[in-house]
Amino acid sequence: MPVSGEMSFISVEMKKASQVDFVRPLMTFVNNEFGEAPEGFEDAVKELTDMRNKCVVKSAEKHESGLRAVMKYYGTLQCLERRFPFKTAEEWDGESVAPIILKFSWEDTVGGGLFGSKLVGLKDMNFETICTLYNIGALHTQIGVQANTSSDSGLKNASINFQNAAVVFNAVAKSVHKFYTNPPSGDLDPNYLSALSFLMLAQSQEMFWKKCVVERKSNGLIAKLAKQTAAFYNDSYKNMALAANLDKQWVKVCQAKGAYYEADAHYRMSFDQGEEGNYGEQIAHLKTALSFLATAAKPAGSTKFNISRLEDSVASALRSAEKDNSMIYMQSIPRQDSLAPLAQTATVSAEKPLPDFTQPEYIGSDPFSNVVPVSVSQAVTRYKQARAQHISSIVSDLAECTGKSIEKMVALGLPGSLQAAQNPDTVPQGLLQQGQEIRNSGGASALQETINSLPERSQACRDLVQDIMSSLDKEQREDDELRSKYGAKWDRETSTKLNQQMRNEVQKFASHVERAAEGDHTVEQRFRDLEPALNFLAQDESEIRAALPTGTNGGDGSSDVVGELMEILTRLDELRASRDAMSDKYDELVKTDDISGVLVEKLSTTDESSLFDEQMKVYTNLDEEAKGLIAETEDCVSRMENANERFVGSKSESSDRELMLNDLNSKFEAWKILTRDIQEGGKFYTQIASLLERQQAKCNDYCMARDLEKKELMSAITRSIASSNAETYPAQQPQQQYQPPPQQYQPPSRQQQYQPPPRQQQQYQPPQPYAYTSSAPPPHQTYMPQGSYNFQNYGPPQGQGQQRPYGQGQQQQQQQHQQGGYNYGHYPPRF
Repeated sequence: MPVSGEMSFISVEMKKASQVDFVRPLMTFVNNEFGEAPEGFEDAVKELTDMRNKCVVKSAEKHESGLRAVMKYYGTLQCLERRFPFKTAEEWDGESVAPIILKFSWEDTVGGGLFGSKLVGLKDMNFETICTLYNIGALHTQIGVQANTSSDSGLKNASINFQNAAVVFNAVAKSVHKFYTNPPSGDLDPNYLSALSFLMLAQSQEMFWKKCVVERKSNGLIAKLAKQTAAFYNDSYKNMALAANLDKQWVKVCQAKGAYYEADAHYRMSFDQGEEGNYGEQIAHLKTALSFLATAAKPAGSTKFNISRLEDSVASALRSAEKDNSMIYMQSIPRQDSLAPLAQTATVSAEKPLPDFTQPEYIGSDPFSNVVPVSVSQAVTRYKQARAQHISSIVSDLAECTGKSIEKMVALGLPGSLQAAQNPDTVPQGLLQQGQEIRNSGGASALQETINSLPERSQACRDLVQDIMSSLDKEQREDDELRSKYGAKWDRETSTKLNQQMRNEVQKFASHVERAAEGDHTVEQRFRDLEPALNFLAQDESEIRAALPTGTNGGDGSSDVVGELMEILTRLDELRASRDAMSDKYDELVKTDDISGVLVEKLSTTDESSLFDEQMKVYTNLDEEAKGLIAETEDCVSRMENANERFVGSKSESSDRELMLNDLNSKFEAWKILTRDIQEGGKFYTQIASLLERQQAKCNDYCMARDLEKKELMSAITRSIASSNAETYPAQQPQQQYQPPPQQYQPPSRQQQYQPPPRQQQQYQPPQPYAYTSSAPPPHQTYMPQGSYNFQNYGPPQGQGQQRPYGQGQQQQQQQHQQGGYNYGHYPPRF
């Protein structure tokens, strides 16, 4: 703790840190949470690690360049904190994203032991930022003491740096008081930090005092500046008395300077009193000055701070004043304690805001500007979930509309009755088109192959779940065993709490997989019911014509009604195609829907739900189009019922041909729905397998990090036990003086069993809470002398069925697939 120069200016030693690698923890977190790191992110993190090594692991240069380097690291650290959750002393809630755990170790510059500075290590990002900010303050003090105070520019440079240091140490004290019950190290004791802040204010104020002395300003002004300088030194001295392990030289300098500047204030005031003719008060002020100098003499004697010049001046002035008063003025001399308190003027203050170190003037461009903050990323995820729920609701309404229209057509026997009436001897063109569509898709065999793959994909997802849960169980079991073994020494967060969120996520995915597996069996049964009809429709036209019953040429209904029905059915087909296309339209719009920019800009000041509602307005046109399609479909179905009633009244009873055509049409519609469901099932397994693989990667990283932490903690406990054993080993007993054997024979006594000396156990005494004393300078009006400096503010069974010939018993089969045959619920399950 250097005390420099004739004026004994004090500078603060910088804290030194141990190396920390930001790269692995941050890259692991980003890959797990975002899927992949943004471009250039890894290089930016490596640069941050290098920056830290150069300016806090190795001491920064005691120069403006070193100060700029530490400021840049601190500002970059703040940019990082705004985007990622880091572990701090505050307990993690277990629900939000698990924080990044980094251990930061810093030396305690005032609480060191016999072998050097004590190393304090905490898994706390606040500790890192506070220590870095402390070093900014320390560098300001070192630059300040190097200033050439014999020049005007040097006085300005020193005063600015000392005041900036005061602002920084005051901010550090507030941060420690905010985040910690007990200070993490001796040099972060709020009492000590307050002492530093007042000390630097005093040294900065001292620069103003000296400038005014050099410029021969009025004695009244210099007295006010000296009085405030003394007040700052006295406040620093009082706080030092409450802090431990302080440099004794500091205490002496503060004590001496506090008294010295009290003396100077009275010395200057004596001149004003003499000029006003108050010669008795002039003498009282000079005697008071001598009293303060006597107080300053003892502590100043072991420092370089020289008070003799002022002593000589005061003594000389006192002799002259006493002589003049005794011979000429003959005024009574008041008691010193009766003198009016001296006025004081503060030109500096520590109650100023810190500058925004994330601004370009400190860090240049933000190296993490392309990284979305985790809070924004979580909000984006919530928006996507809300958006997906909204779109899913609309698409479900469209699918329900399609299902109801198909059920109504099947119930009315359409379009089979029309096909039978229009094509009594030939195969209806629509039936041939259905058969072609089935053949193009690969027929029943292709569908069977896809269905057969579902159980295998389901089992793969189950295996991933089992692997993740087994890893978490093993890690948690090891942690519980070690916690039971070491007790309170095993002072890390419990695995039960840390892995609960991951377990909940995996269990959620597992439940989705189990529901999908149940749906797979339903899909298999639906396929078995449809397989004969699919094979029949996939035959050649001649084979279908031979199997279809022959119709009649009479009673085929009114041609006008038939035409009307055909027109309605055609429109229903068009509407169905439009409804089926809506899902793709939503998907295309989703591709361009990015709310992240809005959230980055407004999330901190605007309610999240309001931002979501505003962003969802881009889907308003599609929502209205979907509602229009549903309304028109319902109108067409109503008109179809009326027209079909007139058609049925104008034709003869239903023939076997009509019944068979109706059944084939219903089976074709059921095939389309089944095909869609199986495709969605495949997408489901692909998506949930991807999610589970990400969870597996997160689990592996978590278990690896916990294993490293376990080994590190075990090593620390082992060292602690070894150290404790060394400290409690009994001291060697002094040798007893030799006693000669007695002359008379004495039989030997039975040898007693050796008892080792007991270990002396020291009872653990918990640290007492520190006392925080806030001693703020008295209210003042900021004074700036004429011509002084403009100081800136510090500124988610397989089974082979037997095929059966299709063509007989169509009526019974048709009854099995009437209303309700198209509402299979949600397959696969939604997540």
